[in-house]
Amino acid sequence: MESREKWFWPERGLFFARTLWFFIGFIYFYTDQDLKHIPALPLLLSHTACYIIPALFWRPGYRNLSLFFATELLTTGVFNWYLSDYLQQNVGIIIFPTMIAGFLSTGRIWMVTAPLYTGAYILSRLAVENMSMATALTGAFDSLMMFGIGYVLQRVTSSNRKMKQLLLENEYQYKLIQDQNNTLEQYTEKVEQLTLIEERNRMARELHDTIGHTFTSVIMGMDAVGLLIDSDPQLAKRKLETLRDVTYRGLDEIRESIHGMDTNEGDSQLSMLFSRLISEFSLHTGTNTKLYPSGVEYDISRPVKLTLIRCLQESLTNAKRHGAASSIDVSLVFEDGQILLQIEDNGIGFDAISPGFGLKVMRERITALNGSLLVDSAKGKGTIVSCKVPTGGQFHEKHITAHSG
Repeated sequence: MESREKWFWPERGLFFARTLWFFIGFIYFYTDQDLKHIPALPLLLSHTACYIIPALFWRPGYRNLSLFFATELLTTGVFNWYLSDYLQQNVGIIIFPTMIAGFLSTGRIWMVTAPLYTGAYILSRLAVENMSMATALTGAFDSLMMFGIGYVLQRVTSSNRKMKQLLLENEYQYKLIQDQNNTLEQYTEKVEQLTLIEERNRMARELHDTIGHTFTSVIMGMDAVGLLIDSDPQLAKRKLETLRDVTYRGLDEIRESIHGMDTNEGDSQLSMLFSRLISEFSLHTGTNTKLYPSGVEYDISRPVKLTLIRCLQESLTNAKRHGAASSIDVSLVFEDGQILLQIEDNGIGFDAISPGFGLKVMRERITALNGSLLVDSAKGKGTIVSCKVPTGGQFHEKHITAHSG
């Protein structure tokens, strides 16, 4: 029951009142003629002990209620009984300490302290000869009333303290919510900025891959048309019509990339999309390009499918534009949990490859899917681009056959 805690104004006020009660007692002992027969020194020492000894266990910032209640009864209670017996009249020295006991009786302690302090006051009254039991019990009412005043004051003080604590907690929670809202607003702004950057990068990648692949095919096809205009005008006309269709399709792909749709590429089988891209590339660039699929094709997620398509487009474009390849072999292997894509050309090859925008974008796409990209090239021996992308291995028994362009 011993504790050290901050005192509020009611505790300090009661302690001050108890001190004042002590000094008032000195005045009472000095002025009361009935006390002249008692030696002054023992009287003053007893009164001082009634104040000091209990104060050892209840003072500002410290309390040991069990010992305080016990010492208050043993000192003030006994002294009150002695004076009542000596003077043969009611002495109310213990009345004010009874109110303090009511104030300090938190919880169910009052069930013990109330009877003890009331009983001590009754005993003091019974020490007076010829005092009836009814008069003594009337004193019990006075004692209980003082105890009740102290107890009610304690309840009001406790309620007020809890309200202040609740107010402080609410203020803290309000401040915490404000801080969290500010943090959330900053986070939202950061997410918006990152989203804009990511969308801009996505559009740059899509446009680079789509435009680069389409324009390479169209330019190569137009070069072929230029050679056919004089020798075979009809064939040149048909190729121009085909190039026009390719250009329109490329324009549609650019629009779809801008809107983030890519519906055709997202719904078709990967092998069919590869076959179409390779056929168009072979037709318009005059490159002998073949697709060699293997394994059992299964459904894959849209991001994986689009990443592999963009990697194929970029690899074909680089093989023709930079490597001047005349033959390209594309291997598409479906394995349990991953897809392997390899593009091998017979171009001029390079001893050292300096990654451009397209190759960097290709690597970023594959890395984002936890895949890997390897480019192997040597001067005069062509280039091999190998991509490996994890898929989770969802087989749906869609067997595929080889396609060539």
